[in-house]
Amino acid sequence: LYGLTQGMSLEEQFRFFDEGYAVIVGETIARNITDYKTYRALPVAARINKTDRVSFAKVQDWSEYFGDPRQIFNIFAYDVGASFDFFVLDRFGEVILNDFFRSIGNSKSLSESSLQVFDLTVIELERDWLDYLEKVPEPQVPEIVEFSPKNGAQEVPIDTQEITVNF
Repeated sequence: LYGLTQGMSLEEQFRFFDEGYAVIVGETIARNITDYKTYRALPVAARINKTDRVSFAKVQDWSEYFGDPRQIFNIFAYDVGASFDFFVLDRFGEVILNDFFRSIGNSKSLSESSLQVFDLTVIELERDWLDYLEKVPEPQVPEIVEFSPKNGAQEVPIDTQEITVNF
């Protein structure tokens, strides 16, 4: 990615898609990309968008958005970054995503690259990304159907070696 963007992916305002893409590549190599996308990246980004409205302005201030890894940091920032890359992949395809990366390297501008590659203003691109997140289904929480010992039981022997929960 550093080569495609001529080093611009490491710049503060472009780190969000760089870090997101790094996770996508790692999960692809680990052969876990479908689960990562379906059960982690997109649902996490969608939930964050509902509670704390995601925006380019926020993610382009990567040091603030992610935080200081030596102190408190936002590990979910990677999922938000990956959600943008997944949005581009799903809507436009891999060739266009790579064109976007190259364009960032040439223009050094999200606004210019958005117009050049997607024929969208940066406001339209952000709106489409957030609309994409709005359509991500909420993950279903499994329903507990049985506990052993029973939930809230008072007389459980101290030497109990097995506790089961059935969903």
